[in-house]
Amino acid sequence: MNHATPMSPESPPLQELGTFPWWKRTAAWIAAWGLVAGVGLTLPIAWILSWFLRRRRNATPPGASRVVVTGMFASDGWVAAHIRPISLARGCGHVWVVTDRPWLELPHVTYACPPKRLQRYAGGNLARAFWLFLTVLHTRPHVVGGFHLLPNALFALLGARLVKAKAVYFCVGGWTEIWGGGARSENRLFRLLGKDRPMLQRALLALVNRVDLILTMGHRARRFLSEQGVTCAIEVMSGGIDARQFAAVSRPIAPEYDLLFVGRLVRIKRLDVLLQIAARVGKARPNLRVAIVGDGPLRDELARLTRELGLEQKVFFAGHQDRICEWLQRTRLFVLTSDSEGLPLSVLEAMMAGVPCVVSDVGDLADAILNGKNGWRVPRRDPDAFAEAILALLTDENLYSTCRSAARQAAMNYTVETMSEHWDRILDTWPSRQAIRAPVGFMAG
Repeated sequence: MNHATPMSPESPPLQELGTFPWWKRTAAWIAAWGLVAGVGLTLPIAWILSWFLRRRRNATPPGASRVVVTGMFASDGWVAAHIRPISLARGCGHVWVVTDRPWLELPHVTYACPPKRLQRYAGGNLARAFWLFLTVLHTRPHVVGGFHLLPNALFALLGARLVKAKAVYFCVGGWTEIWGGGARSENRLFRLLGKDRPMLQRALLALVNRVDLILTMGHRARRFLSEQGVTCAIEVMSGGIDARQFAAVSRPIAPEYDLLFVGRLVRIKRLDVLLQIAARVGKARPNLRVAIVGDGPLRDELARLTRELGLEQKVFFAGHQDRICEWLQRTRLFVLTSDSEGLPLSVLEAMMAGVPCVVSDVGDLADAILNGKNGWRVPRRDPDAFAEAILALLTDENLYSTCRSAARQAAMNYTVETMSEHWDRILDTWPSRQAIRAPVGFMAG
């Protein structure tokens, strides 16, 4: 395997490392290596156990593949975008989702949720891992997948090997999940490492190479994995958007807001940069209105910065909202100032609604946003570049109208139906299926 670590010229910069006391960094290093080494050492044991756990294999009719996935999900919309395409695939019989609580009700989907007491005493990750192993032992799936490498995809790999299923790693966070051993990821444990750990990165890459399929959100992430020597199958497949849900949004109405952000109020989203952008654009457009939809630990800090910049009358914090399509209907532009992204659903939803996007040129956003065609990508943390692109779209009606139409047209490449067809092709390449024995309702949340 190629262990070279320099990033390609097209790769965007990553978010900064956290600053933590030495004892936290040391404890995180020990725990991280314990997890990675534990999974690596347990894989042969799981393979051996699989021979004792084998059941008679029978031919199964088309459309009977069983799929188990695990992860922490942010919203019903996130679940719908990633789980619905799997459940609608012709080759899928049923999907079990091992997660902390039930989410959106979907056909052919069962939520397998660990008891609250187990989550409280063991912690969310360990409780979810334990429940994942119980679920795969009971349902004997053909496919086991994990969203995010740390730790869900690692546990999914173990679960898959235990029942001789195919292991899938949903790389929704891009290369930050691997780079530096996960020190730049959003995983709370690995973030505590405080600095890049090349040896840990190599260990993670070795485990990643053991899965049967990696699904990245865009082509940059796939290229990064290939450059790092990953040789297993890698395919590009984002979440799927329900075009019908946003059809009414595309009808032009008088917008209430000029700029909209939707997401968690966390450091990686760099909403401090968004407020600096608002201050610059506000000088040229005194009536500027900005809506920030979402909640998170930085709410109070951002509210304080809003007052310091004199933006109280221009910026509205809407908190958590369920019907994002209604907010998209009320805005002219969508803005994303993140330091790192995969291909976020919020951007695809905005494009599906015919709302042009101005975003940081990070992650896999280049797959969807074409400069001057359907939106704009600008260097991250550059308020002046953001302000220039935003003002161009707000003041040039011809440019805005062109980008608006092109955004929705480009988003049609990311529909639920398109992603479901992609899943059909994947399941068709894995024809070996076991007989269905497990009752659907077992372990439902």
